[in-house]
Amino acid sequence: MDESPKKVEKGRRSAIKTLGAGALAGVFVPKSVRGKSNSDNLLERSLILREEEGWPVDKWREYLIKHGADVYSASGKLQVPLNNADDKAHVEELERSWITITLTYSENLGSDDYIDLSWQWEYYTPDAPIPLDLVKIGWSDNDYVRSGEPWYGSYVSEITDKDSEFNTGFVAEYDSSEQEQSTLPYNPAPGEDKTIYGSGCGMPVKTKDTDPSKRRIEFDYYHTWEETTYDISVGPNGPVVNPGSETAQWVAEDGALETEIRDGKEFNWDNA
Repeated sequence: MDESPKKVEKGRRSAIKTLGAGALAGVFVPKSVRGKSNSDNLLERSLILREEEGWPVDKWREYLIKHGADVYSASGKLQVPLNNADDKAHVEELERSWITITLTYSENLGSDDYIDLSWQWEYYTPDAPIPLDLVKIGWSDNDYVRSGEPWYGSYVSEITDKDSEFNTGFVAEYDSSEQEQSTLPYNPAPGEDKTIYGSGCGMPVKTKDTDPSKRRIEFDYYHTWEETTYDISVGPNGPVVNPGSETAQWVAEDGALETEIRDGKEFNWDNA
């Protein structure tokens, strides 16, 4: 498989300027959703409905709980920072984009457990960048073992020109531009018509015989808007995205112990 850096084409966002990187017993094999919504496999059925009905993560979570699963989530909402040459807020940037990222752990599904990452963008003036965003979920092989193929939600896809799926997690691409053009209203007035969209992805896992208070799941969300490249390597806690530029992308990165997810941890990004 080609291991050369992947090129991300130049974007078209102007409201967000360049910012440094500181800032599921049966094996379930989705990839994109397969099967029918009346499947006997609860997880498979729920993910099919989630994609077909366009469910946000809360609606999907309610469905699983209604059908006997235990579902836990940790979440956080982050406003995309400004970065102007004169370091001042401008009128056209008073209404800025927000992203809500939710890490979900599900069990008692009648199959293996399931780790899910979802995100929801809120734009006041939608103009998603052309480059594909990158999403990473990972863990230590001392904590979990992959037990099936990843599930990719709407506008999320497998990276096909380099290794991106591992026993300790995976990296996926999210086409925010295509989703924007396909689903959002045309040219809403700034500050008046708030638009919301997003997606998700996940992977079935089996837990190792370890303490849940020590099992940790990590994630990164890379938002890119200029031409850049990246490589993917594997570290002690799953895949690692190595961007070719720290100024053509912005990243929200965090993680949680399994017990923290069960307790509903709130993510707080001080320097994303």
